[in-house]
Amino acid sequence: GITSPANGATYFGTPATIAISAAAVAYGGKIKTVKFYNGTKLIHTEENPPYLWTWKNVQEGIYKIMAKTMDTYGRENVSPTITITVSAAKCDSASKPTFSYSFNGTAVANINNGVRDPGEFASVTLCNGGQYTQSGFVSSDPANLYQLIYGSGGNNTLLFNGAVRKSRVLTTAQFAGLQHTWTVSLLNPDMPGFGQQTITPFKDLNHNGRLDAGDCAGDPIVESYGLGTCTTSGNLLSTVPADKKPGIYGVTTLQLLPNPARSVLNISITGVQQNKPTTISVISASGVIIKTLQAKSSAQTIPLNVSSLKSGMYVIKIISEGKVIYKPFVKM
Repeated sequence: GITSPANGATYFGTPATIAISAAAVAYGGKIKTVKFYNGTKLIHTEENPPYLWTWKNVQEGIYKIMAKTMDTYGRENVSPTITITVSAAKCDSASKPTFSYSFNGTAVANINNGVRDPGEFASVTLCNGGQYTQSGFVSSDPANLYQLIYGSGGNNTLLFNGAVRKSRVLTTAQFAGLQHTWTVSLLNPDMPGFGQQTITPFKDLNHNGRLDAGDCAGDPIVESYGLGTCTTSGNLLSTVPADKKPGIYGVTTLQLLPNPARSVLNISITGVQQNKPTTISVISASGVIIKTLQAKSSAQTIPLNVSSLKSGMYVIKIISEGKVIYKPFVKM
């Protein structure tokens, strides 16, 4: 089969010079010829190993390359076809896509020097267990595409329009239309963690709808959402629900067993006075209250039937004595 170039490779600048090589093995005989084809057109024949040929003066376009071998018994074998692209554009610092972007009112922008500069990194600190919806505004060349990759660490989830996605490619118009819609939820106030997303603008030079080595990409911008302690300064208190402001939670502790749970979730609460009303709510990952029940805090363990819930991530919300605590669990 073809060993070089790689499938999907892009060559910048015309005319291009492309080294093509193939590996060929004969069984019971010897390799007589290796023929290279562009589509159905024969472009070169090699008779001796190594089966390597330099294709010169290749003009702009998309090419389908394959190799056909023939042994001394006349048996033929055809390799898988690879696709390569020759582009007249050059991917240098001057031609890489740039865009201006506002995150939390702070401008971040591509510098396109291959190094992640301070201007290409943005962060926000949330109160423990908090939630934040960013406001971002983008301005760029309409020809750009953007690859957004979402990740998380610790016990939290990065949500995009209410659904977790690993990565997504958007046009400039789609990206701009999604401002105000990125929501970060740090679900577990007892565990440190972070959420992170990377935005990489690129020009899709090989027209395959994804970011790969054949494209011209700008420097990535990284947005990080960190877990912090609620204080009167240094945090976005205005983005945190009112029942999660400083001093309301953190003293009371909550334990959920087993987690993940299949039918019954045992809820244990400590740090509250005995015989006080306790409200227990089950909240979906999208923020919908699924069920609510009342209990007395005198019980050491409160069994909760979760057998009717669909599989997925949920949050238990406890309200007792004006204190609120959240804890995630997984329904199997």
